[in-house]
Amino acid sequence: MASDAGTAPGAAAVRLPLSAAQHDIWMAHHLDPTGRRYNIGEYHEIRGAVDEELFAAAWYQLVREADVLRIRRTEADEEGVWQILDADPGDRRIESVDLSSAADPEAEARTWVRRCLAAPYDLAAGDLTRHALVKLGEEHFLYVKCYHHVVLDGMASSLLDQRIAELYGKALAGEAWGPTPFGTLPELLAEDAAHRSSPEAAAERAHWTEHLTGAPETPRIAEGRTTGVPDDGVPFVRRSALLDPGRAERLREVARAHRTRWPMLMVAMVAAYVHRISGRTDLTLGLPVTGRTTELARRTPGMASNVVPLRLTVDPGASLSELVRSVVAESRHGLKHQRTRYEDMCRDLGLAEGARRLTAPLVNIMAFAPELDFGGQPTLTHNLSNGPVEDLAIGVYDRGPEVGVRVDFDAAPEVCDLAAVADHQDRFLRFVDTALDGMDSGVRELDLLDPAERRLLLGERAGVEVEIGDATLAELFEEQVRLRPEHPAVVFGEETLTYGELNERGGGGAVRGAGPAAARAPGRRLR
Repeated sequence: MASDAGTAPGAAAVRLPLSAAQHDIWMAHHLDPTGRRYNIGEYHEIRGAVDEELFAAAWYQLVREADVLRIRRTEADEEGVWQILDADPGDRRIESVDLSSAADPEAEARTWVRRCLAAPYDLAAGDLTRHALVKLGEEHFLYVKCYHHVVLDGMASSLLDQRIAELYGKALAGEAWGPTPFGTLPELLAEDAAHRSSPEAAAERAHWTEHLTGAPETPRIAEGRTTGVPDDGVPFVRRSALLDPGRAERLREVARAHRTRWPMLMVAMVAAYVHRISGRTDLTLGLPVTGRTTELARRTPGMASNVVPLRLTVDPGASLSELVRSVVAESRHGLKHQRTRYEDMCRDLGLAEGARRLTAPLVNIMAFAPELDFGGQPTLTHNLSNGPVEDLAIGVYDRGPEVGVRVDFDAAPEVCDLAAVADHQDRFLRFVDTALDGMDSGVRELDLLDPAERRLLLGERAGVEVEIGDATLAELFEEQVRLRPEHPAVVFGEETLTYGELNERGGGGAVRGAGPAAARAPGRRLR
């Protein structure tokens, strides 16, 4: 990989403070014993010939232009935390990896890429970005990029991608590089500091506190069997699926018919899905945003991305189209106030690191730029990681009219395993199809189960149907207490209560006073 190790001795360097966004990631990184949680990365698959020498020259020019690619390391002292920025690239070089002679170059490349993503970072030691051009064949290459999140975010990566594609195209044509489109990191940091000390920033923070006060704890969405961190060290489990071009166009058509954009419709369907599986009506989803509202921030690679909470009330009787309108309004509010750091919101609400979560799940709609063109060769982008996953993160990527929409479900391995993630994803994608055909139906009416699940719940898991006569539920329970007090009555997680224990906890009748549900109903049946 491109490394700091070769920087020329005595090369000029400058010590800069961290931005607020960088500082929060720096602190969180030091609470992560693996050094992997804040790894981000992706690769561009190039289907065509690449002039490796010219590509390396274009990459070197990119490093000269983009300050973030020359951040050597971070250091802390009594005055604060700093990032050390080299004045020039020194003798950095993009790593060249040739797998074309392997028995299965693509399989070998997948292993190599995941190993790159899983490599831990030591922020004090350096090597905060990793780049490689991987050759699988004469007309098949991968441009691989892995970073620590303290250096940059998805929007910054997109800016860098557009520039290197431009630089490589100019190199092939024998043209001059031309002026850089990027601003400098010192300018970006100065703008961020000025904003954070402004009255406007203080007012926005107070606004968010008022907006989020009283928000309930978010439901745990992704729960199931756990297997721990995968053997290759990638700190989350992912399952990818594709809405084919026909289904993706249906998504766009329905969004247009309801006067919105398809990303807002997708967020509304996630909200409806979370409501249906959790029963919660007051939800707070997380919407990752660029955190860039100024001209300088939009053209300068750096770390500025943020998460805005979308606080939504889901009325089970309201239609999905009504929920879309709520999502649009709440998203506009969030984008208007997106510079207030999510970490500041949590602190202002008294939620320390490791406390209950403010938002779940994250819904990340990635639409920064179309697929790149490297010297006229087509490419396909493969995201590897967008950063830390606490519970469930849903990534949605528009791959164009010929490919469709990719939907990734990521989950923390300590929460659930890949099989549980797959169950959620399959159910959600079925729910999307149902929702697109039922936009004017009440949310509670949108079917969540597939035919096999319905047969299971109403068939073998429902048990044997028996006559219960005029007995109430309370009377039937008390009969079990009398006949089988030592038998299990309730199993919740690792706790099992017998009929006798449950009866004692209920104060001499655990289901007494159950109201209308326990009223007499002659001739009722019970499964």
